[in-house]
Amino acid sequence: TVTGIIPRPVSKINDITLKHIYKMITDNLGIELTKKTKRIVNTCTKVICDQLAALPSVQDLGTNPGWSLLPQEDKNRLCINHSIILRDNGIDFTRCHRNWASIARVSQLWRGRKKREYSGILASTIHE
Repeated sequence: TVTGIIPRPVSKINDITLKHIYKMITDNLGIELTKKTKRIVNTCTKVICDQLAALPSVQDLGTNPGWSLLPQEDKNRLCINHSIILRDNGIDFTRCHRNWASIARVSQLWRGRKKREYSGILASTIHE
């Protein structure tokens, strides 16, 4: 962005994405999650989320961008860039990079679940 500030939803995507990438790395790739591996994944994912925030298609969406609203070309480019930057740093994530789309979908579902949980807490508080 012009100000260098990354919109809040992108940081949420970063946090949720990291959780799922850690799981894929251990389950799908069989790589032990050491402090070094986590540091590499955190840095690489932050770089990609910064790229995401700088995309005109994300900027046009304002403060509430959604993965499903982005052009497929942008999604594909980010997925490929993410797998390349991880590979260049010693983690071959190529066979999992298509999971990026499902990760983003999971992040949307996660937000929906948290909203429902919060609504349920509010409803139970009101009824008490």
